Amino acid sequence: MINVLTRKAIADITRRKARTILIILGILIGVLGLTTVNAANELFGQAFLNNVAPADVPDMTFNVQSLPSSLVTTLQQRPDVATLETRLQLFTHWHLDGHKQPASIEINGYMNWQQTHIYAFTLKSGHLPGRGEIVMDARARFVQPIAIGDSVTIDNANGQPVKLRVVGLAQADEYSQSDTVGYMNSDGWQQLAQLSSMPTNTPNQVSGTTLPPSLQLLIKTRTQNVVSAEQSHRQILRTLNLAHITTFASGWSNPGGRDSIQLGITGLLIVVRVLAAIALALVCLMILNTMTTLLSEQMKIIGTMKAIGGTRWRIISNYLLSIGIYAVIGTALGIGLGLWFSSQITNVIATIGKIDLPPYQVSLGVLLISALVGLVTPLVAALFPLWLGTRITVRDAISSYGVSSSLTVRETNSGGHSFSWLPQTVSLGLRGIFRKPWLALLTLLALMLSATVFMAIQVTSASISATLQHGSDLNHSDLSVYL
Repeated sequence: MINVLTRKAIADITRRKARTILIILGILIGVLGLTTVNAANELFGQAFLNNVAPADVPDMTFNVQSLPSSLVTTLQQRPDVATLETRLQLFTHWHLDGHKQPASIEINGYMNWQQTHIYAFTLKSGHLPGRGEIVMDARARFVQPIAIGDSVTIDNANGQPVKLRVVGLAQADEYSQSDTVGYMNSDGWQQLAQLSSMPTNTPNQVSGTTLPPSLQLLIKTRTQNVVSAEQSHRQILRTLNLAHITTFASGWSNPGGRDSIQLGITGLLIVVRVLAAIALALVCLMILNTMTTLLSEQMKIIGTMKAIGGTRWRIISNYLLSIGIYAVIGTALGIGLGLWFSSQITNVIATIGKIDLPPYQVSLGVLLISALVGLVTPLVAALFPLWLGTRITVRDAISSYGVSSSLTVRETNSGGHSFSWLPQTVSLGLRGIFRKPWLALLTLLALMLSATVFMAIQVTSASISATLQHGSDLNHSDLSVYL
């Protein structure tokens, strides 16, 4: 049922079980790391970036007490304004029925449900709210176990509790310092009180505080040119002051803020990918050493195959079959474990970072990359020693390949006498190393690469830890009071 060369390839794998396990384990680790990083990046990389630095963040924001519709039209017609939207905001506290511990919430009120372009949200389930109803950000489940149909208690601007029914869960990229975000329409705001004149700043949004609720109007603006956002901010602020509009807070965004955050996120993933690539490189060096050792053991077998008509490429293909079996087993196990690890890691990160992830799924591209790397890399690594090892002639392979007496004399005459002062076992070991300098070089390269990576990770980890600890010592305090 199976031809002779295939049986030989299987026999080479099963004969040395420890060597087989090491090769498969090496391929598995490299493919596992690559699959885990790529799958996790695809699943939560963009979601995490949208959470901490959303793409639809405004260039300028203004927190005001009120804003006439005529002034809204005036600001929208400015040549430097691309988009201007307004909404009501209430920073307050909420809790589910049966949960006494309150959590902070940022409730956004819209006059109508037209398509928004700044801090947009989309419904994942349920419907838009009416009077006495609210839509919650799906990330609220990380704070309290909320579901559609639940009743929540909201503190209005006067601190009085108001009952609202959850009718929808939303997918929102908006970053908020509150524990969660909610959405209501203008009818619902009548239950939460009118705009108050109380100034508002960051402490009202801090999670875990017991500050009184604060109601305000938020102006969100995207400029035609983000570079000139600071200048446009000053001009709009001057317009609001001339119209006698009370402005509690305002600011403009840094054009490079999202890019720097994205660089931090992608940089970490690139580092992990590099480590996975180094793991595969070490596997390649291990395969080089393994194939060299295997060919040295089977020189007489190679000579016999050549004597009965075996061509060089046919012999190479036989050994590549063994490497291919290693690669298939290691790649299959690596992809399977990598997908499992990525699902576990993303779930942990999503829980810690309160990120609402989409259903777990992996694209075909991630699987193809892992499969190609795991299958092709070992085969390419094995070609070099196979090409060198199978060029031996039939006579040399069958007669006296190895450490013969003539070879020992030749080595002694060419410099082996320099080891004569050493013990015989040590001298034999050194001669064994220098018989194949390129093999010794590969072994040293593998050891050097492993030590370098280990030292680089340790030094980087120690440096970052020391820097963070230094910053913590400089900014340490026992008590913080917001007034």
